[in-house]
Amino acid sequence: MRFIIAIALSFTVFVSGGLYGQAMSVEEQSSPSIENFEYGEYSYFDLQNEKHQYFKGYLTKAYREFGKRSDAWDADAEALLKDFELYITYVEPGLIPYKMLSTSGLDFGKIGWRCEKLMDQSCNDPLVLFAMFRMHYKKHFKDEHYKRLTEAYKLLPEMKYPVDIRFLITQFFDSFTRMNYEKLDESYFGTTLDIEAVKFFQFMKDKPELRRVYFSVLEDWFKNSSKDVLLKSRSLAKTLEERVDELDPWMYHMFRGVHALEMAWAERGGGWSREVTSFGWQGFDTYSRIAAEHLKKAHEIEPKFAEAAALLIRVTMGASDSIEGLKDEWYWFRQAIAAQHDYHPAYRWMSWAMRPRWGGSHLKMYLVGLVGLNSDRYDTRAPLELRYSIKNIISDTRLYLILEDPKVRSFIVKMFEKLAENESYQSNDVVYNYLLSSYMTYCWQMDMREKSRKLAIKLGDNLDMSATALPYKMPLDLSVILAYTGNYAERLTESDKAFAKEDYDHSLRLLDEILVDIEVDDSIHEKEFGFIKKRFVYIRMLTDYINGEWTELIDEGEPNVGWEMVFGDWEVVDGGLEGASKNASYREGLMLKHSVDFGHRFKVRGKATLMGESPESYGDRYQNIALFYHALVEKNCHDTALRFCPLTDEIALKTDQTDVPSKYLRTKLDRTVNFEVHVSEEESIVFVDGEEIGRFEHAKAPADSYKSFGIGAYTNDRGVRVRFDSLEIKKSK
Repeated sequence: MRFIIAIALSFTVFVSGGLYGQAMSVEEQSSPSIENFEYGEYSYFDLQNEKHQYFKGYLTKAYREFGKRSDAWDADAEALLKDFELYITYVEPGLIPYKMLSTSGLDFGKIGWRCEKLMDQSCNDPLVLFAMFRMHYKKHFKDEHYKRLTEAYKLLPEMKYPVDIRFLITQFFDSFTRMNYEKLDESYFGTTLDIEAVKFFQFMKDKPELRRVYFSVLEDWFKNSSKDVLLKSRSLAKTLEERVDELDPWMYHMFRGVHALEMAWAERGGGWSREVTSFGWQGFDTYSRIAAEHLKKAHEIEPKFAEAAALLIRVTMGASDSIEGLKDEWYWFRQAIAAQHDYHPAYRWMSWAMRPRWGGSHLKMYLVGLVGLNSDRYDTRAPLELRYSIKNIISDTRLYLILEDPKVRSFIVKMFEKLAENESYQSNDVVYNYLLSSYMTYCWQMDMREKSRKLAIKLGDNLDMSATALPYKMPLDLSVILAYTGNYAERLTESDKAFAKEDYDHSLRLLDEILVDIEVDDSIHEKEFGFIKKRFVYIRMLTDYINGEWTELIDEGEPNVGWEMVFGDWEVVDGGLEGASKNASYREGLMLKHSVDFGHRFKVRGKATLMGESPESYGDRYQNIALFYHALVEKNCHDTALRFCPLTDEIALKTDQTDVPSKYLRTKLDRTVNFEVHVSEEESIVFVDGEEIGRFEHAKAPADSYKSFGIGAYTNDRGVRVRFDSLEIKKSK
């Protein structure tokens, strides 16, 4: 154990002047001290190592000894189980920031391919199918996949798989199949969740060294708060209580505590306290007391474990006044960090408990993150908890004032610099690039433009876009940073100001002048040049549309200008846009959304092709070319999707209104479709090869919303490929 003294707090904007430039409240002035925090040596990486040591080879060996084997699938089954041993070690649980910085090295595309192959080979081993559904089919399954899983479970009672593996398989089946309204039934499957759970909790009594390992694997199931699972868990809790002397006490109390805590919040709801009914408060109080009782017992059994203490933070934040003798959140936070310095759930719940709505303050949220930084453990992720707390404050305030404070900035710089120097980060390119990409983003937001530029140039094509997203901000592209820190930044900013004033002609002229100068500038970075050129094309496109001209949406030189990828994989090929719905799941399909809101009245025309065949098609109608409009795609709502379906010779209008069926027009369609559509608030008129095919009436679009426009395919088939060669749009009167 080590003790770290907190860095003195003397902030100018965020603290000294108050978050909004106001004086601090009495509560802020009396914020808890974060001095003399005790930091446990144990880390999440130690847990990963324990899991790796246990699961490495364990599942594959069990399959060889006890599995439903066949020469047709043995090689693929063992390869998949080796991947699953890594998956269960490094991917679950998906803790932030560890989920974002996964070092598992798994190839999920190859895993999906192998799952399909095993299905084709008629593999029916329950352990292999469990791994397939956990890694792949959980999101991408069809009825025949589910039927195979169900049939495999019938074999389980007669198989000799170890107790812990059997419980993993059964708990997953019971939670997964709730969506299919089916559960383990002894008369049908020969076993039940309760039967397998009792055996597992008995098994754990002789394996206390596996407590952390298995709780990390099972926690998501323990805390599943869906109504069906809570009811099953309540039945299981009663069964376990009747045989408590036979069970591992720590795992028993953890399960009971987690279940009671979820029941408490299910009774209360997550809204404001004034919205909770008297019955809600009564249920919340009852289950909170049960949760506190079991979690305190679990902590007494394993005081060097962080899990129970972290959950007691959540108990305390809602029920500390009503439970006699229950310590406050800071006490349990200290207990958790003293056990494991980087236990993210402790930081997560503490940051949430310190929000103003729960009686805390943004300063207290900040202090939670500072605890992680003060651990001085730059070989782990603990210092990144400062980043996590700052993002939470920004999300809660919808403001970036915290980043204006010099002291806060200095801590952020220290955090990133120290982490970047550590071998744990430098030894893994994916992790290191993520870290530098995040550092670059914060430097940009803190007006440290020169540092941001240096990091951008260092990263180059290795920039991780997922690390550049901040609350209420678009992800940062490398070209943006280079353009706004380069030689033309001042004139580019002037062009932006003209654009903001809707003086598009002046904005365009300034960009044109920059492009002329760039032609003789050998020092300009290619991405900087690319950004300015695309900006010019975009504003020209918008100007043409506003002026009522036919506007090219697939520019000859820059086909992807103005388009934002929403679903699927897209690329520029021979001057056109091609997309593939490789990983589509329900309603996600294939979509590019245009960044211009074209409104509700326009004409659009173009040439598009349905490419290739789909060996796994859900139906020929899912093989289509689609236009999306009057749509809120950011909420995954394709409110109006006009589909051209060459395989069924029909044009369909699909809306997301569940009580409104799709409408169809029958007509002969080739795979390449030359279309024109006249769109208004209430109808769409469709033309193919210059001939009017028909009209669709649809719900009137609200005047101030539903203005997005997109292209792609409306599908949940992973085999759809489309190409758009040309696309023009014109504003209607």
